[in-house]
Amino acid sequence: MALKDDVARINRKLNDLGRKKMPNAAVKAINRVARRVGNKAMKAVAKDVGVPLKTVRGRMKINRARGKLPVATLRIIRSNMPAIRLLENRSSRIWVGRGGIVIGKYAMQRGFMQRLKNGRWHILQRRGRPRYPIDVTKIPIGGLITNEFKKQTRDYPAAVKAELIKELSVGKS
Repeated sequence: MALKDDVARINRKLNDLGRKKMPNAAVKAINRVARRVGNKAMKAVAKDVGVPLKTVRGRMKINRARGKLPVATLRIIRSNMPAIRLLENRSSRIWVGRGGIVIGKYAMQRGFMQRLKNGRWHILQRRGRPRYPIDVTKIPIGGLITNEFKKQTRDYPAAVKAELIKELSVGKS
């Protein structure tokens, strides 16, 4: 009788311990998967555009899951990136000709580099006739970011499940 009581008491304690650890393990697993998804997507976008990873990673902010609510939020700036950011990559060379500028794999017709009144350098482009205004040349990356995040989050539930199993198994040993 005493042995059965001891076994039942040990089982109850183990179950209580599992219930206490489960919310924390879920939060840790979701945060880890969210960070991994964000990093992989940003790395692919940086490689696609031809800029350093640091340049596009600054456009991502992770609001981690906390407490009992296991929800992690990735906030991404999807707006177009100024073309001057291409020059942050050491391997990118600028070629200035009579018809425009070429930086990496991007060519800007009627483009030129100029220092603005605020002291920043930008690559500007004249859109139409010479009397029309000039615009800062930008590279569209919103679609790239969206596609990469869709690709990375395709197997999100399976990744969270695997990470949760890993977290709970590490916690028991």
